[in-house]
Amino acid sequence: SLVMDRDDLFGPSGIYSNPRNSGTVWERPGSIELILSDGSTAFQVNCAVRIYGGVGRYEQFKKHSFRLLFKRPYGPTKLDYPIFGDEAADQFDTIILRSNFNDAYVWGGAASQYIRDEYIRRLQVALGHRTALGNFVHLYVNGLYWGLYNPCERPDTAFSATYFGADKDQWDGINAGNPVNDSQTAAWNTLMTMANADLTTVAGYQKIQGNNPNGTDNPLFEDYLDVDHYISFLLANFYGGNNDWASHNWYAGRLRGPDSTGWKAYTWDAEWVLNMHSGVYDNSVNDTTTSNWLNKPYTYLRGNDEFCLRFGDQAHKAFFNDGPLYVDPDTPEHNAPAQTYAALAALVERAMIAECARWGDVVENPGFTIDHWRNERDYLLNTYFPQRSAIVLDQLKAVGLYPNVAAPRFLVNGQAQRGGPISNADQIVLDAPAGTVYYTLDGTDPRVPAGQSSPAEPVLLVAESAAKKYLVPSGPVTGQTVPGTILREVWTGIPGASVADLTGSPAYPDNPTFTDELTSFEAPTDWAEEYGTRVRGYLHPPTTGDYTFWVASDDGGELWLSEDAMSGNARRIAHVPGWTSSREWTKYAEQRSEPIHLVAGQRYYIEALMKEQGGGDNLAVAWQGPGIGQQVIPGQYLSPAASEWTSSSFDDVDWSDAAGRLGYETPGDPDGDFSDLIDTDLTAAMQGHNATCLVRIPFDIGNAEYAGLTLKVRYDDGFVAYINGRQVASANFAGPGSPDWDSTADASRADTLVRQAVEFDATDAVTLLRPTDNVLAVHLLNVAADDADALLGVELLAIPVSQGDVSGRAIEYTGPFTLDKSTHIKARAFDGQWSALEEATFGVGPVAEYLRVTEIMYHPPFR
Repeated sequence: SLVMDRDDLFGPSGIYSNPRNSGTVWERPGSIELILSDGSTAFQVNCAVRIYGGVGRYEQFKKHSFRLLFKRPYGPTKLDYPIFGDEAADQFDTIILRSNFNDAYVWGGAASQYIRDEYIRRLQVALGHRTALGNFVHLYVNGLYWGLYNPCERPDTAFSATYFGADKDQWDGINAGNPVNDSQTAAWNTLMTMANADLTTVAGYQKIQGNNPNGTDNPLFEDYLDVDHYISFLLANFYGGNNDWASHNWYAGRLRGPDSTGWKAYTWDAEWVLNMHSGVYDNSVNDTTTSNWLNKPYTYLRGNDEFCLRFGDQAHKAFFNDGPLYVDPDTPEHNAPAQTYAALAALVERAMIAECARWGDVVENPGFTIDHWRNERDYLLNTYFPQRSAIVLDQLKAVGLYPNVAAPRFLVNGQAQRGGPISNADQIVLDAPAGTVYYTLDGTDPRVPAGQSSPAEPVLLVAESAAKKYLVPSGPVTGQTVPGTILREVWTGIPGASVADLTGSPAYPDNPTFTDELTSFEAPTDWAEEYGTRVRGYLHPPTTGDYTFWVASDDGGELWLSEDAMSGNARRIAHVPGWTSSREWTKYAEQRSEPIHLVAGQRYYIEALMKEQGGGDNLAVAWQGPGIGQQVIPGQYLSPAASEWTSSSFDDVDWSDAAGRLGYETPGDPDGDFSDLIDTDLTAAMQGHNATCLVRIPFDIGNAEYAGLTLKVRYDDGFVAYINGRQVASANFAGPGSPDWDSTADASRADTLVRQAVEFDATDAVTLLRPTDNVLAVHLLNVAADDADALLGVELLAIPVSQGDVSGRAIEYTGPFTLDKSTHIKARAFDGQWSALEEATFGVGPVAEYLRVTEIMYHPPFR
């Protein structure tokens, strides 16, 4: 029972009279009382009341949802009552009274069931992971019957803290892309940024979970996705065939800091499911997106074999062995999803008679009756549910989310038995129609994860004999890059809307979140929130003459241009004082530069900065000049910034060619002679001129995928090595920073040590590799320019990723076996690829007879 001042509901400033308004200004005091079926009062509490929802707020839809907020000064700060039963929380900051807009007669028509969203939320919980739970009540407003309502939890930061620990202020929450409560968005933006990277690789997949490529925890990486929780969210929506979920109708929560287990995905408002705008053959498995929505990571993860098998393992638990989506093909009446639905339907069936009387004619006359509701229920139970599980399983197989190799079955003495009591004489059979079955008796997976699997020998990516370019510099190395692209650098998790917020960040300019290259002077639009971008490189005008420039951005933006190739000579020529739409060139006078004279054949340093706070985002630079109308500057007139000779885009065409090991040796050197190791002699170029030699070695990897990298180096006296611009190893150089063009090694190295290559782990650079145009760059350092000798020989080896090796603990199944003690068995079949995991616990001996339960104290954490 909801009781409020009549004017607070229906007066000129009442919340029901103004349903589209929201926020604290549009909350009113009220009293909520739960009256049980026996007439007793479970609780009565004063609270704040708001109208809740999206389109359902519109005035033409007469039955609205409410949100109850327990806070001062309206009443207590918590509702203390287990309103959703013993499996849910017993304290709440807020409760939603859902009217079931899309699945109700105010909108959904004759197919309305009022229980679809509750069903999908309960399905995610049945799949093993928490989301909001609810139940059903008759709601009375000021004593007037208002209809059937679905009170439920709101999966905000307080919800996450309740079920997963910590204080709600330590959690971030996202509702369809927008922060809830006082949440920060930095971690959400990082997740979206990581989704933009290559999650199809083992390294990318593991990094999003805070792991090294081999799956071990990396304390320097935070977790950004709870993969198992995410799979349950996806699977629940896939089963329902959700057609209204990608851009909205979901929540996510994440604990901030190093103890986080990543973003948890909560299904919400799933009403276009189960034959509501979604038929039995509807396929939501292919609902992918590149927008910053919750299913964006899935778009890329489904191309990752390790993720697909993990998804398959969860799907196997759901679709087989009495899981929540299991349908027995021989006895279709044994239908787990239908049984769950039937129980929910039975809960509301009598209440629907009252609902039909109250709201059945709100749209049509004559109105909907209980017969309409029962007809749809019966179709779902008798037609939809018997078919749906097999259809969805086939959809998963079609995209690789469930293996085509059948998992083993457990048989005991020839009869199917998945766990339970047996004797030490009973014969256990692992039956699979194809492939070899491997199993373990210690509870471990018979398959080793791909990131931990490797062939016997590493793959040689760069041999010592590889062709290379080298330079003994006589001054700072500025170099130039090849036209066609321009460098983009991105810093995520930075609040504020002005460029100063970006340039004032501690991470700027040396530590961007990631970099890539653009094929024109325009960054992606509507890409993320709370981030900054710098796009920089060189401008190559095709014709001498005067050029005019424009910059458009959201939010603030600046455009800088140098009189030459030196970035230090750049000046600001245009800026956006507020924000503009994409390619909106004329909103502010400041967006346009004065005419600037440029000379063909010369290159000019150019840089654009943009800071995005929230909402839409864009950055583009246009020009107009001799024979060129106003246009976004094409890539053919741009080249990426290349102050770093270590980057793959650096143009080393003027450097010297070499092969093999480089160095020099002074005849008669009393410390030793390693001249036999030298393939390219650097005596004339290096000795007496500079202690530094710069070396660049290009290499390709094609479509191969690697879990680890090892650098093997012979060196005298020191070196610093880079892969695609990132430092990966060094010796005898402690910095600070990177070595200069004339730096020296910190110490001399004994010649007796030079012949033996030293190994350095370069696995952190795995995520930097791309199919083509990689570069291994090495800065060779001698202790002095006039030192007697120098040497550099380098190899790069990689550990390939596999489907996953057979575990050393696994046993190949060759025939029936017995157990002499209670055992948890895990098994997979392998036939070119691995099956899903099958597992069961068998109790040997008189377990049941001797088990006595004297006390239960059960409060498991929700996953």
